[in-house]
Amino acid sequence: MSNPIQPSSRRLLARLIARWTALVVVLSLLYCVYVFLPFYQTAYSPVWAREQTVKTLNYLYGMLFLGALPWYWWRLWRQPPQRGLRACEKMLLGAIILRRLAASPSKKSAYQWRWWHPRIRLLLMGLLVKGFYFPLLLRSAFVHGYWLWAELGRSTAGLSWHDLVFDHGFILCLQALFLLDSVIFTIGYAIESRRLGSTIKSVEPTLLGWTAALACYPPFNEMFTLRVIPSASSVSPVPWVLPHFMPDLQRVLVLIAVGIFAWASVALGWKASNLTNRGIVTWGPYRWVRHPAYTAKCFGWWVEGLANLNHGPVVFGLVGWTAVYVLRAWTEERHLMRDPEYQRYLRQVRWRFIPGVL
Repeated sequence: MSNPIQPSSRRLLARLIARWTALVVVLSLLYCVYVFLPFYQTAYSPVWAREQTVKTLNYLYGMLFLGALPWYWWRLWRQPPQRGLRACEKMLLGAIILRRLAASPSKKSAYQWRWWHPRIRLLLMGLLVKGFYFPLLLRSAFVHGYWLWAELGRSTAGLSWHDLVFDHGFILCLQALFLLDSVIFTIGYAIESRRLGSTIKSVEPTLLGWTAALACYPPFNEMFTLRVIPSASSVSPVPWVLPHFMPDLQRVLVLIAVGIFAWASVALGWKASNLTNRGIVTWGPYRWVRHPAYTAKCFGWWVEGLANLNHGPVVFGLVGWTAVYVLRAWTEERHLMRDPEYQRYLRQVRWRFIPGVL
């Protein structure tokens, strides 16, 4: 179908170059942060995982660098100017960066207000969220994918039925579920689309909300949180999580907890993300509780620690990390309450963590 509004070739070319340049600027800034920031070079995961992550980012960067031109040309040529502009709002931030860098000192104050315009602030905060979480979740996907592949290649000859199910099978299911969760969130941070209903409507506006979320992820958990609240596994006198030291019932309960955790991620789908409101999800485990992933994660930790509940530091770690996730749930709800859709959801689903209890 022909478009009744066809921009001139010169104007189309100018808009095309502007949007492509803005995209390259934004992506280059995020790429440099990941490649050159010291934390990402000496992070918690194996060296091979970082190398694989960098290779993937190189591929994605090159693909976007080359593929954005024909993509923007198609969008700008096919759509009316105003709709094309709205479709490229993410690139406005890059355009402002270019203008500020090119402006003389006397003119820079004229652009100052643009940084804190509500739309630009939303774009900036959304890019911060994606820029921080995307490489972490991508790396996590590689780590769990590697361990899943390694376990699949493990010889099962000579294993008893019990070991085949509760040892080999347990690890396979555990890594597969963690991989599923990591992949869903990686895709969620990478893709934002109106057609998929995953556009960012708002970003957590408070320092407390950001602190509660970032405290659970590296480098902040390693630099700060774990120095105050130790992970229960690090202070446990009995080996942690390894299936050889876990009774069969504990393994089953842990697997159920991780399964609910992954189910919550599947329910989020394209909207999977931290610190953002990308639309309210009301199906899956969210039909019964408002924070099923946090409930499942904390429940799994407590089940793993059953053998060491008489050890004070273990209990302190479990209580401390449970409190962190309760705080995350509270700050998230405070943020989402600004959305009338979430207010309706809140009236329908009364329970935060445990149906009929809490």
